[in-house]
Amino acid sequence: MKEKQLLLELRSKLVASMHVQPFTIYNDATIEELLRAKPASLAELEKVKGFPKNGKRIAGFGEAIVAIFAGEEIETFEIANDGGFSVEPKVQKMEAF
Repeated sequence: MKEKQLLLELRSKLVASMHVQPFTIYNDATIEELLRAKPASLAELEKVKGFPKNGKRIAGFGEAIVAIFAGEEIETFEIANDGGFSVEPKVQKMEAF
């Protein structure tokens, strides 16, 4: 499942950037809950346990999680440490014939 792979990749990149344990980003149970909920907006993501409105997870990488479920062809994630953390999904460019 592509979405699960992307959630795992995002968590892995955040762990490496922030030097924390994987469960502090989100645990495996949360991944399964995200896969069931398939949040298409930040408002829907806020309904998932562990992603409170105005929380650090929503602010830091909520948009990246929503992008995973938006159906975009995400190639990878770029993590920027600018005092806080910002995550940019890199979308795979489609080429015409």
